[in-house]
Amino acid sequence: MYFFILKNFFILITCFYVYTKLMNIKTSFSKILICSTILSVTTSVLTINSRLFCVVFSYTLFYFAALIAFYSTPKLCFTVSMIAYAFSNGCFILSSIFWGVVFFLLSKLNYSPTDVISSICCGILSFSIAHIPFQFRKYQKGIKNICSENFSNIVFYVGLLIILILTVGYQISRPSKIDLFMPYYILLAAALLFLLWKQQIKRYYLAKLRKLELESLRQELEEKDAKIRALMKSNEDLARTIHKDNKLIPAMLSAITDYLESSGSDDSGGTVQAEALIRQLNALGSDRMKLLEKSTRTDSTLPQTGHAAVDAMLSYMGKRAEAEKITYQVKLHPEFPARIGTEISESDLTHLLSDLIENALIATKSTDTRSVLVHLGILSDAPAVEISDTGLPFAPEVYEDLGLSRHSTHLDSGGSGIGLMDIWKLKKKYAASLHIYEYPTDSKVFNKKICLVFDHRKHYLIQSCRAEELLQVHTRGDLYILPLDKAAS
Repeated sequence: MYFFILKNFFILITCFYVYTKLMNIKTSFSKILICSTILSVTTSVLTINSRLFCVVFSYTLFYFAALIAFYSTPKLCFTVSMIAYAFSNGCFILSSIFWGVVFFLLSKLNYSPTDVISSICCGILSFSIAHIPFQFRKYQKGIKNICSENFSNIVFYVGLLIILILTVGYQISRPSKIDLFMPYYILLAAALLFLLWKQQIKRYYLAKLRKLELESLRQELEEKDAKIRALMKSNEDLARTIHKDNKLIPAMLSAITDYLESSGSDDSGGTVQAEALIRQLNALGSDRMKLLEKSTRTDSTLPQTGHAAVDAMLSYMGKRAEAEKITYQVKLHPEFPARIGTEISESDLTHLLSDLIENALIATKSTDTRSVLVHLGILSDAPAVEISDTGLPFAPEVYEDLGLSRHSTHLDSGGSGIGLMDIWKLKKKYAASLHIYEYPTDSKVFNKKICLVFDHRKHYLIQSCRAEELLQVHTRGDLYILPLDKAAS
């Protein structure tokens, strides 16, 4: 009886721990301890005469306790509680196998532990095993926000299979021994649920990346719309001026003609009129000159961050682009300048821009369409530096060795590869995420985009139209290569 209560206690306490982690709930350990104790005793009392429905009672009580204690919706609670229950039993079986081997070796030394000691050893080890997945960052946020209809349906059927196997196993195994009936089937089912969880996390982050990409495009569209509105307003002002000049200038021309025709006479009134007309013409010319200067300044001046070194670098790279006949644009999010000095230093940002833009200009020089876009923006409340160009893509080995060994995109012109190494050092220094996008050559916009997001997540991700080619040489553990979403291209 004590063996059975202890076994249920450790399985249930592991269930509650895994459940709170999967749901990302902050709760006290005493609450988990009390719930586990009450449920283990209740289950043992209800099934004291018949163990046929032991697993069914145990899981049902756990489900309703989790539903009431942690205030979640029934469907979500069922999905998460089923994963927690399967994972807990899987941990207990692994622990039982380990201690079974240890106790077998100890039996050779004439030591045979009691069932209570065996249960305590297995329970403590299984509870410790349950902590392992949640030490990895990608599993720390649990599963609450990534459950889909499909995922819940699969969990339902796999969970019923686990309960059926455990029920049959409890019925035909001996109560006085550690339950090892059909452990491999349980471990297989628990591993399947874990793989499903991992796959669901991958889908969630892919959807999030698409959302970030769409947000970036939306920001660019908003900036372009604002510029179009400004140009339309400027066109309206010019139209009004031309409309006025169409009447004013012919009138002045007529007056000057009349004056010249009568210039032979010494008419002081005519002289006064001529001087007045000259003053008006000078004023008109001055107004037109200011209007032209304003229009030219609007089209050619780069946006200013207010940081001298950054602005000087953007301006210098603009002059280099102009000399190479490369279309060069800079887009600036209004909130970005405030992040300089707090989330990235001015000197490091200047260094980063010099390396990224120079690589883009070099890659673009050898192509027919020459265009570079620098976007200093905000992605998911984190500052981001995006460089898009129409240049040649990187070789696959560059991605594999980035930050590990030097590679240059222009060895024939004296390139050393130091720039790419420095970019990686800055990524590592600020724990930034590096996202690289490669688009088809017929996309008619840009061929690739390098995005460094200062979000402290340390991601290294490539979304490419040639993902299959890159995967053939892919060996790097921290690099994720994904196919380019057709909608994004």
